[in-house]
Amino acid sequence: GSSNTLRIHTSYTGALVASATLSRIERENRDSRAKADYFIGAGEMTWMPMPKLTFFFKYRHKETDIDNPRSVSITDRFDPLNAYTYSVKPSISSISDALSGTVRYRLFKGLTLRAEYSFENIRRKDAAEWHIPDSTKRNTVAVSADARILRNLTLKAKYTHKEADNPAYNNEPDRADEGRLSVSWVPVPVINALLSYTVARENRGSLFFFDSNDNRVESAKNRDVSRDRLLGSVTFLILKDLSLTTSYSYMHDRAKQDIAYQMDTPPAYPISVDPLALYRNVASNYAVDLNYIPSNRISLGAAVNHTLSRGTFQPSSQDLASIAAFSDIKVRETVYSINGEYRFRNGFSLGVRYKYSDFNDVLDNPHNEIKDGKAHIILFSLSKRWK
Repeated sequence: GSSNTLRIHTSYTGALVASATLSRIERENRDSRAKADYFIGAGEMTWMPMPKLTFFFKYRHKETDIDNPRSVSITDRFDPLNAYTYSVKPSISSISDALSGTVRYRLFKGLTLRAEYSFENIRRKDAAEWHIPDSTKRNTVAVSADARILRNLTLKAKYTHKEADNPAYNNEPDRADEGRLSVSWVPVPVINALLSYTVARENRGSLFFFDSNDNRVESAKNRDVSRDRLLGSVTFLILKDLSLTTSYSYMHDRAKQDIAYQMDTPPAYPISVDPLALYRNVASNYAVDLNYIPSNRISLGAAVNHTLSRGTFQPSSQDLASIAAFSDIKVRETVYSINGEYRFRNGFSLGVRYKYSDFNDVLDNPHNEIKDGKAHIILFSLSKRWK
């Protein structure tokens, strides 16, 4: 493969700044004779008519041309007489254009507001053979605010709304809404606390399922997804060169969607739809990190990380009960690690890291192959930095 890129830009100072990038990338697999060519053109412009107001504009054009042979012949290297040929679907080529604009306004000292809009249009070639739409359009609108409530208290909030026409895959939503809120607090110079929460809701009203004869299953339509994320951390500066960070994170994903499956009962092989089957997973993580820098050349660290996660699949159809039995999982994992690095005067660095992991399958589900285990890992590294 090869790539050629040209970048040009104006001066980075002044009220108006602009840049442009042109890139051509070529890839070829000499064994399978598959080829991929990419052309990317992008431009950005920043305009600041007054110190409190700034406009950002971006445009990106990408052309993807992928070509592969219609068939591939395979020969068994242990038995040259055993050779066969199989057909290959044409790869999907596409042309996409994306543009976005952002307005940032500093209302007063301590409060900054932002409004963003982006649009993306993707056109595809040979998509029908993969049951993917010929084109997809996405619109995204976002508003956010950064506020310094007190001298040591900062609040950030952001809301994003997305809509898509003809998403390519079933896990892409037609409509999505996401909200983020984070608070940073520094009560004293040696303590820094952060708390953030993210909530997302997604909906899809038209799913693509096909039977063995490439007939679309029209009765499978719904998909609803919810995601919640919580993160909290506190950093203590115990000494000038010694810090301790404790953190907790919580993740919860929940998806309910129609599932279409084909019964292996000849001669009809009927299609069945399980409406709004439920899948959910929950994970909690606790971590403690200790970092010590006794000198400019030496850095030391130690950490303990504990994760508890579980997942389940709950179909409403009794025909899928066996699949649900394979899907239940609950695991605990604890990881202990220590590391150190020494930096020499000539730019070389020598590092060592030791990690011990203890993995426990809590459910001991007889239907899966998850096993308890322990692992010891030692890693030595040697690096060189040139100025």
